[in-house]
Amino acid sequence: MNISISADALRRAAAIKDQIDQLEAEYKAILAGEIAPVRRGRKPGPKPALKTGAVPGRKPGRPAKVVAEIDENGEAPVGRKTRKKRKLTPEARARIVAAVKARWAREKGVA
Repeated sequence: MNISISADALRRAAAIKDQIDQLEAEYKAILAGEIAPVRRGRKPGPKPALKTGAVPGRKPGRPAKVVAEIDENGEAPVGRKTRKKRKLTPEARARIVAAVKARWAREKGVA
């Protein structure tokens, strides 16, 4: 039985065998308790400091809600206004609900 294998194939086979041997040695070391398993995620230690002007719990890049400072006269300074919470009217909410239900019906093929 005469098998002809190229030199490149032999080199590749040797490289794969080396990788297998290396992984087997690492596997045995892990089972013996010599090497700690690889830890994923953020490195342990103190949390990084917040950037200047950052608000804890807020996504970066999102501006904080503007809150008016009241002076001694009980008035807010000019140029700084609070944002009022916007509310949906019942009619607008009904239109949105109807549009969503129509979209679901189209996607499910019920319409």
